[in-house]
Amino acid sequence: MGAEGLRIAFVARSTHLPAWEADLLRSFREAAGVKVVLFVAIGGPSPERRWPWPARTVMRHLTKGKGFPHVRIQDVRQGLQGVNVAEGPLAAVRTELISSSPDLIFDLTARHAQELSTFAKCGVWWFRPHSAAGWEALPPGIVEWMVDARHARIDLMHTEAAGGERLLRSCTFTLPTSRTDQRLLDVYGHLARLPLAVLRSQGTAAPAAVVDEDDRTARPSSPDPWQRFSAWVRSGFYRKAPAQPTLEWNIGVLPQPISHLLEERPSLNVRWLPPPSLGSHRMEPFPYLDHEGELNVMYHKSTPQGPPTFSRVRPKSDNNLKRSREMVKLPHGCHYPFTFSTAGTTYVLVVQQEPPRTELYRMDMERDELVKHGTLLPTALHSPTLFPWQGKWWLMGSQGELEDDTLLLYASNTLEGPWTGHPMNPVRLDARGARPAGTPFLHEGRLWRPGLDTTGEQGPRVVVHEVLRLDEEGFEERAHTWIGPFKGGQYPNGVRTISSFGDLTMVDGCRKVTSLDSSKAKERSRERRKARSRKS
Repeated sequence: MGAEGLRIAFVARSTHLPAWEADLLRSFREAAGVKVVLFVAIGGPSPERRWPWPARTVMRHLTKGKGFPHVRIQDVRQGLQGVNVAEGPLAAVRTELISSSPDLIFDLTARHAQELSTFAKCGVWWFRPHSAAGWEALPPGIVEWMVDARHARIDLMHTEAAGGERLLRSCTFTLPTSRTDQRLLDVYGHLARLPLAVLRSQGTAAPAAVVDEDDRTARPSSPDPWQRFSAWVRSGFYRKAPAQPTLEWNIGVLPQPISHLLEERPSLNVRWLPPPSLGSHRMEPFPYLDHEGELNVMYHKSTPQGPPTFSRVRPKSDNNLKRSREMVKLPHGCHYPFTFSTAGTTYVLVVQQEPPRTELYRMDMERDELVKHGTLLPTALHSPTLFPWQGKWWLMGSQGELEDDTLLLYASNTLEGPWTGHPMNPVRLDARGARPAGTPFLHEGRLWRPGLDTTGEQGPRVVVHEVLRLDEEGFEERAHTWIGPFKGGQYPNGVRTISSFGDLTMVDGCRKVTSLDSSKAKERSRERRKARSRKS
């Protein structure tokens, strides 16, 4: 590394780059401690822009005719002032590559990493999209939508100077049913910032503990003629989304500490609470002790009569529910009532949508109500989670269009703040576990974090990560075990939350509700009304 900092060379087909690649180049040009010493335009054919039928129609439909702004071509030549620019095939620019002596090469062609690695001390970084053969020019997500896949993926790779490839970061994201342009704009905005953030966090070396397992986002196959025709029909005509099965969520208790879930074959014998009333849900449970020392559970309650609320309930050993009560009701609904205790006080995180903010409420045990303690962030986090670690308080959650795919971190010296965003935010973009899904916990001196994995074939599930690094400069974690869905039980179609409380673990689960289940629920409701009328 030279005195001026890390020396970077870029290799592309020309000086005309997609907008997101131009942003990536600009981030390196403006970064302190990094010097772009060479830009090589090797020429050659660009990816085919006349996309296979019916890609153009599909894209026009998914973006409402606006197109994808992040792939619009920009001329970056004016932004390369002071940078040596070489043009020609690799054999012709060999001398320039050797004389510039780069520490790292960034290959924007994703085709020559192995050949280029011999010119850089620390190898080559490049993006590897999981594209179908012959459809590489399309933004990720289009072919997946055509073949009815639910996720797309792009990897940041490292080809070492000595040979061999390593994964630096994996970006897996959910495909939306609408606003694909906004979703991909956010994804590519993250990809444009990601290399520099990784470089500042871990340097040019590949991480030693990146684990890429249980991947359900395989490379999509090329659409067959029927899939192409079906996609064309869906793009050209309005069609209502297919009706989804009716789901019912409920909460349950595992009579074991949350650390037991780390075992190879943990017991998953959940004791479920009585089913909620027809059309209602109980989910996202977080336990705490009241002033009488009794177990209470704060949870997200949804009914057909109005927006979701935060309620609390006291589950009993006889499977009855005692003193159920509504605690928070907001005009735009309540979600994910993360509850924790510190210094003898119990707190609950409450997210307001208008104006957006994440607030901290204190539990008044005597009055059995929540009292506002303060505002933590002027933004509305999804699944906000707060915990102490190594002398600091950490607040994590997801945000925006990528609510099931991102993880953002904030740090503070005190519970009240001020809170500082992590320089790598979002520290992770991955539908396989980025979004928080319960309470972080300590086991054998290590920090473990539950995350929501939406790529499960049988429904959502929770993946427990071992946090390898969490500080103000970097973040790393690896998946350890997957929890749910609870097959063979009452609620076998998905799980979103696991939360710890001493020797107990609270979970939620869902099941599909059939017309027969609805008839039985209505009959139980009529019987309860008759019983109440007889008593009166």
